[in-house]
Amino acid sequence: MNVRVFVAVLFGGMVAVMLLGCSALNRGAQGQLAFVSNRTGNYEIYTMNVAPNDSAFGTNLVNLTNHPAYEWSPSWSPDGTQIVFESDRDGNNELYVMNSDGSNVRRLTNFSMWDGEPQWSYDGRSILFRSERDGNPKIFIMDPDGSNVRQVTDNSWDDKLPAWSRDNAQIIFASKRDANDELYVSNADGTNERRLTNSPGGDRFASYSPDGRFIVFTSDRDGDDEVFVMNSDGTDARQLTENNTSDWFPGWTPDGAYITFSSDRDGNMEIYVMNADGSNQRRLTDSPQADEFSVWKPK
Repeated sequence: MNVRVFVAVLFGGMVAVMLLGCSALNRGAQGQLAFVSNRTGNYEIYTMNVAPNDSAFGTNLVNLTNHPAYEWSPSWSPDGTQIVFESDRDGNNELYVMNSDGSNVRRLTNFSMWDGEPQWSYDGRSILFRSERDGNPKIFIMDPDGSNVRQVTDNSWDDKLPAWSRDNAQIIFASKRDANDELYVSNADGTNERRLTNSPGGDRFASYSPDGRFIVFTSDRDGDDEVFVMNSDGTDARQLTENNTSDWFPGWTPDGAYITFSSDRDGNMEIYVMNADGSNQRRLTDSPQADEFSVWKPK
């Protein structure tokens, strides 16, 4: 074979292999999503495999909880081996943890009042949650085994939906202390509390981007629930979705390139994904029942 032809064929083959590899990587790079669905008649926690830049629906759907109770608010451990969640399987809402395949379910809290909305810290050392054990909803922290519970917020209003900053030094949460839901941030021990948003609507469901520069959140400041993003200091809020229905529960992919959210724009609540700038919105689930509250498995 002519040397030039051989080199051209060899180079072309190498490029083709590289492109095929990149295509396969891009189609499956983001991994696994945990979410809640009532497709069996009650809310359960599921996982599915998702490639956010692929037009296909999620695959390999698995029901992790398989329980007649109400299961909600999944949050992955940072190593991806466990999921903490809330459930009323023992009579009232408590926090539980299970292996990521649904096995070895253990109860973490045991209190007569509501405990829910858990969020595992990125260093794996703590779990944030909301509790009504003091009468009105407040934010608490505990160790991953349920011990060492300590209170973070202390006021007479409704504090809810807490989330960690990526360095675990701060928490963000929604509160009605100023008449409507606004977003607040404080140090992880509750000190240095300050308000980030000040809008006529309700702001909630906040989450920091993987690089810590941005916060995605839900707001009904335009009349219905939409997904917004802002700088981590609360400035430059930009609207990402625009529908006459509800778009909420936003969350980042591990690389920060995409945002998942729930929407009922197609008649019932389904999970959608979009680029981080709000473009290319597409649906990931297709069920006659509600699919919502999605969280990505850490990388």
